[in-house]
Amino acid sequence: MFKELANLARLSFTLTPRGPILIKAGESLDPTEPDMAFVRLWTPAGRTVCIPGSSLKGVVRSAAEALLRTVDPTICDGSRAQTLCPGKEENESRKVNGKLPYDAHCRVCQTFGSTELASRVRFSDLLPWPPDVTVEEQVRAREEIERYINVRMNVSIDRRKSAVAQGPFEMETLSGGTLYGEGLLHNYRLWQAGLIFFLFDQLDQGLFRLGFAKSRGLGRVRLQATELVVDQFGPLAQGGRPVLREPDGSPRELPVDVQPIDQPLGQRFIFKEESLSRVKRELLRITVEEFESPANPT
Repeated sequence: MFKELANLARLSFTLTPRGPILIKAGESLDPTEPDMAFVRLWTPAGRTVCIPGSSLKGVVRSAAEALLRTVDPTICDGSRAQTLCPGKEENESRKVNGKLPYDAHCRVCQTFGSTELASRVRFSDLLPWPPDVTVEEQVRAREEIERYINVRMNVSIDRRKSAVAQGPFEMETLSGGTLYGEGLLHNYRLWQAGLIFFLFDQLDQGLFRLGFAKSRGLGRVRLQATELVVDQFGPLAQGGRPVLREPDGSPRELPVDVQPIDQPLGQRFIFKEESLSRVKRELLRITVEEFESPANPT
């Protein structure tokens, strides 16, 4: 599925904590750092908090598995994919170089990947500034978000003795500011793009949470898409109409009210504000249609 490039979608979004959140870093040898420190990395603007793209993707995939399994029992559990992903046993003869083809996997694995299949969705690390800003602006954004770093004292309670079992220990949380990230969909189908929007809405509404200590009230965030840029190449860019198409000759297409921008090898659509809301609604509709008939081929 990745030998030829058919389409790309880049979804820009912002994430704002609606309360304290904690994405735990690894153990540090620095005795001045909290017991549970927030993830940080070094940048040209200095050392700053960030949310790894893998942390966001893991939460989104887990939510996708739980939600979609209610309407499609063939959705596998990622921890047991070797036994539950549909078609694994029935399609042993279809293996190529020891691996099953794309259509032999469940639709969560088709979207987020597995040990045998590359993911169609990738998330960047979330940083306190948008792309393409100057180092001076990055420094200001780093200093601004540090104002929202707090250290909380916690203990572990022995339920039988009603006394402290462990602690106190320190948790470093982020309670405000804005982080910026991007999601990239590669050779995707329209229902897969709609699925990402649907999961973002679920996270934004607090139906699932991000990071550590979610049962203690942490992890509530606001997640808002700000721009969608779609590139179509080769046959998908032909026809002269403003239409989003799917790879592999699928007949499904989505007419849009944004005119494409001609590119050397294809065309580009840019959706913002009202046009983004409209295309999001249509992609969500396509996703619902896809999962109303779980047995339908993808």
